[in-house]
Amino acid sequence: MGTPSVCFVGTDRLGLAQLAAALTRRRGRSDILVQAMNVVPDDVAPAVRDVLAELSPRPYVSAPRPLDPARLDRVDRVIIVGGGATSGSVPPGEDWPEPPPVDPADIAAVRALRDRFDRRAADLVDELLIDPDQCCGEGCATCVLDR
Repeated sequence: MGTPSVCFVGTDRLGLAQLAAALTRRRGRSDILVQAMNVVPDDVAPAVRDVLAELSPRPYVSAPRPLDPARLDRVDRVIIVGGGATSGSVPPGEDWPEPPPVDPADIAAVRALRDRFDRRAADLVDELLIDPDQCCGEGCATCVLDR
């Protein structure tokens, strides 16, 4: 089995795909290939950048990339973030149905969203990296459930 891969596709203009990708990248370290694309590429919102900076003094935040169906065909998982599919241009994938904050400058709302995404990222990393036949389910180092 090769390195598992995931691509987050944002349907918002805030950079929530980049937030989800950064959280997954942080939890999966180099064990998972993580990408982010946006249906409508725009810059990452300042509140999202600020929240990412709270995670690391030099967070990796890529500029939003436009949707590239050829790249999506090469990943194991496609996850839609930012409020769900809004048009036919959104590819099929797993939906993380967290709507973007009403006020994109509301850092408390972005932090709350980050925390929900982080819980989902932890589950995703476990799904991608843990061999269910080897898992004892008790959080040991073999299972890496405590990532």
